[in-house]
Amino acid sequence: MTENFINLTLDELYAKLPSEIAIAFRSANLILKEVQVLICRYGILNNLPLTSEKTGQLLHFSRQRANKLEVDALAKIAKLNPNFKSILIAQKKKVIKENANKKEPIKILPSIYSLYPNYPKEYVNRAIFHTLENKKYKDIFYRAYGNNLENPSAPLHFSTADQKILYEILFPRIQNLLQNFLIIKNEEVQKNIQNARQITSIYQLFSSKTKDEILSAINNLTKGEQNLIIKRYGPNLINPLLSREWTLNDSVIFFIKIIPKLEHHLNLPEHVYMFPNLNLIYELFPDYTNNQIEFALTYLNDLELIKVLDSNYNLKENLTVKTIIQKYLDFFFPLNIKNNNDVENLMISSDNEVLNNLLNNINCLERNIIVLHLGINSTHTSFSSSQIAEAYAIPSEYINLITKRFLKLYEDELKRLAIDTNRDEFLQKSVQKLA
Repeated sequence: MTENFINLTLDELYAKLPSEIAIAFRSANLILKEVQVLICRYGILNNLPLTSEKTGQLLHFSRQRANKLEVDALAKIAKLNPNFKSILIAQKKKVIKENANKKEPIKILPSIYSLYPNYPKEYVNRAIFHTLENKKYKDIFYRAYGNNLENPSAPLHFSTADQKILYEILFPRIQNLLQNFLIIKNEEVQKNIQNARQITSIYQLFSSKTKDEILSAINNLTKGEQNLIIKRYGPNLINPLLSREWTLNDSVIFFIKIIPKLEHHLNLPEHVYMFPNLNLIYELFPDYTNNQIEFALTYLNDLELIKVLDSNYNLKENLTVKTIIQKYLDFFFPLNIKNNNDVENLMISSDNEVLNNLLNNINCLERNIIVLHLGINSTHTSFSSSQIAEAYAIPSEYINLITKRFLKLYEDELKRLAIDTNRDEFLQKSVQKLA
C-alpha cells in the first residue's frame, strides 16, 4: 500500500475500509490505535500484514502494547460478532497470497552519517536530537530510518510528501546545526583526555620513602581517610585510575587534609595547600555553569591539581591554571552549549509546583538533562545517562552528577517547605531510578 494511513483520522480510515469491516469496527467503538493495529496485523487495506513487533515499531510503541491493543479490539468485536475474527484471518491470508510474488518497491535512503562526512557521529546524533524535537518531524524521520541510521532500507509507508520534508527541511536543519558546532581537532588535548583520571602512584608521590614506610603512614590515618586513598588509588595503590565516583570534594579533602598528614608521618616537609575560593574559578569561565567547571576539575591529575592548589588565589593572573582547566572544559563541553540559548527548552510535563519552580531556575542544558533523565517530559519516558550523553555529546558522568545534585536541591526545598520527603512520590521514584 503506497498511501500512509497512519496520519488519517478514525473517520477517514473508516471511509477506506471495506464496508463490512468498517461497520463491525464502528459498532464495537474501537479507538484509533486499535483500528491501526488491526490494519497492520491483518492487511485490511491490502497492505502486507505485519508482526506485532513491526506494528509496534511503525506506530511507535512496544510489541507488548501492540499485542494488547489487538487482543482488546478483537474482544470488543467478539461481543457483537463472535465469528468476525475468521473474516480478518481470511483477509490476511488473501493479502499474503497476493503479495507472495510481489516485491515491495524500495525507497533507497542514504546513511545519515554519509550525508555529513566531516562530522563525528556523536555530533550528527546530537543535531538529529535537536532537529526532531518537533513530534511531526520526529515521526517522519523514524518512519524513514527507524533505528538504523547506517543502512536504511525499504521504509515502510514512507510517502513522497514525507520524503520531501526529509530532504527539504530536516536534512538542511541538521546541516545548519552541525555548522554551528565546534569540532575539537587538537590532538594533544585528545591525548590528554584519553589519559584523564590516570594519576601518579602513591609510591611515586613519596618516592624518597620505601613502600613499607608509606604503608605504615597510611595505617596511622583514620578509616575514612584510608578509604579515600583506596578510592583514589585502588586497593593495590599501584597503576591507579580514578574512580568515576571521585568528586571535587574528594580532591579537596585528599590534598588539603590527607597529604599533609602523610607528610607528617613520613617526616617530610609539610605542604599547606589552600584550595582557592571556587567563586574565583567560576569567574574565570563565565560561559560555563558551575557544575561544568567542577566536573572539569575532577579530571585534573596530581600535578595539575597541585598547580591549582599552589596558585594562592592569584587565579586571574595565573594563565597556567586557566589553561589547565580550559582544556578539559573544551573537551567535555565542546559544542558551546553553556549558559546561552543554543539549547531549546524541552517541555515539562508535571503538576508538581516545587519541581517546576526549581527547573525553571536552572540553565537550559542542565534543565533538559534532568527532564530527560527523570522522565519529566511529555511522554514520561526516562532516558539513560548514556543516551543523553550521546545526544548532547557530553560525558555520562556529568549527567549523573547534575541529576543527583538536582535531587538533593529538591529534597532540601521540600524540607524547607515542611513537606515530608518520604511521602513525595517524585523524589522516591527518582531515587530508585538512580539506585
